[in-house]
Amino acid sequence: MPGQAAPAAAALFAGMWLVMMAAMMLPAIVPVVLLFRTVQRQRGARGGPVVPAAVFVSGYLAVWLLAGLGADLAYTVAHALGARVPFGPEVAPYLGGAILVLAGLYQFTPLKNVCLTHCRSPLHVVMHGWRDGRGGAVRMGATHGLFCLGCCWGIMAVLFVVGLMNLGWMATLSLVIVAEKLAPRGVALGRVVGGLFVALGVLMALRPALFPAAGLASSGPMAMGSMPVPAAGLATYRAVAGPYAFTLTIGPPEAFTSVSLMTPAEARRTHARTGEVMLDGTMASAMPMGGMQRHLELHVVDRAMGMAVTGAHVTMRVLGRTTPMGMLHPARIHDVQEGRQDLHYGVNLKVDRGLYVVRVWVHGHPATFRVHIP
Repeated sequence: MPGQAAPAAAALFAGMWLVMMAAMMLPAIVPVVLLFRTVQRQRGARGGPVVPAAVFVSGYLAVWLLAGLGADLAYTVAHALGARVPFGPEVAPYLGGAILVLAGLYQFTPLKNVCLTHCRSPLHVVMHGWRDGRGGAVRMGATHGLFCLGCCWGIMAVLFVVGLMNLGWMATLSLVIVAEKLAPRGVALGRVVGGLFVALGVLMALRPALFPAAGLASSGPMAMGSMPVPAAGLATYRAVAGPYAFTLTIGPPEAFTSVSLMTPAEARRTHARTGEVMLDGTMASAMPMGGMQRHLELHVVDRAMGMAVTGAHVTMRVLGRTTPMGMLHPARIHDVQEGRQDLHYGVNLKVDRGLYVVRVWVHGHPATFRVHIP
């Protein structure tokens, strides 16, 4: 990450992650927090010092914050390494399926059982792990957070497949976490969920077309760690710069879409149900004119929010023997059915086969791709 963008992006991600963890995880620890507060009030009634329950919660959330920052770092490194090699269309469903299978199998492990037993026993947390003072409360919260992390990391990993900011899946997985820890048959429910994860993972690897909206098997950018599956004849490259994650896809124009490209006015006038809408800019003809036409499509995702950047100022330069040296200004395009959540930036070029360097700037943040055009 260049310059000062890295700390700013990390801070933005940390804020987003904390809000998400508070929404997803705090409902499951309400019994522990209430018991901690009750004990503190009893100590206060006897004249002892009282530590607010918020101190306990701060230690708990600190563990999840560190875990999130670690995942964000791993995501950044993976994208930086992935930018050096093409991303084949067969990789994404296997990767997503592997994550789901791993998360499902973990639900049956002894470590999962130990951590879940701890999380389901608020009285055990207070009686056997009590620490006095504010520092002790932070330590108690952090200890409980570590057990909770050991219990729920597999479930949270599923979000990296289905989309980190997918509100429907966030709500569903939150209910699973709460039920595991608070419901009378939570342990059995967790194993049922584990079996479902394994089945879904195998199905995703074998039949990726059945999961058109799932993050790693999506046709558009999703949440953190998500990656679209390109069609045959396309090569995909990835990079990270500052707060943005880039996906550059290159191939014949006809490999991207077989439907029409229209203006917003044309889409409204014809009540189009298929096709792509070009919001601004111009697009060169996709028909070859004495050379080999290639379409460059760029998806830009805000790494902190896990959402497509819809209003970016994008410029592009392609360096090679037969390409123009001037700046290119890709058009903003989105699929009619997907809407602006599918927004991407596209440009057509006439190029020869060979190796090229594609440089992209988004709001001044540069990313460089070394690509091969077959």
